[in-house]
Amino acid sequence: MSIRPENIDGTGEAEEIAGLVRQLSSRDGLKRMRARARLVELDGPAVEPLVQALRDRHEQVRWEAAKALGALADPRAARRLVVALEDEDFDVRWVVAEALVAIRKPALQPLLEALIKRSHSALLREGAHHTLKGLHTQKNAPVIDRLLHALAEPDAEIAMRIAARDTLEEMRHAAARRERNLKH
Repeated sequence: MSIRPENIDGTGEAEEIAGLVRQLSSRDGLKRMRARARLVELDGPAVEPLVQALRDRHEQVRWEAAKALGALADPRAARRLVVALEDEDFDVRWVVAEALVAIRKPALQPLLEALIKRSHSALLREGAHHTLKGLHTQKNAPVIDRLLHALAEPDAEIAMRIAARDTLEEMRHAAARRERNLKH
């Protein structure tokens, strides 16, 4: 592949990405799908513009951005995707949760931090449930099961805050142990 002169400093690529993000609002579904596919092809440079598109006033743009971010599965998008779990549109929230599942383990910490701070949000708890079900594996079953159980409690707001705090603390301790073991 030859590099076009306008892409040497990234401006051509930035302009292309901006144009593709604008196409996510098209009434033409095929045009939106092609724009999303191209943004995924562009990979890393498309992450930040897609994250910004999660705040667009049109739910179709937010949905398309979340879908593209899910395909990219870039951990840099995790925090903003967690915020988008509280989107006003159910379909957007669903695709956002799927994007977090695609990111896998790096999505868990920002999700837990949000649940500690905003466990009062029914939308966040609903999105967390979908995300946690998707992240459930045999390896992490005890941790995820504890969180899912907290979400099912009659007083889920408080139970979730406690379970999220405890899980996050355990994750930090485990990371510190791994770090110490690597040094020895």
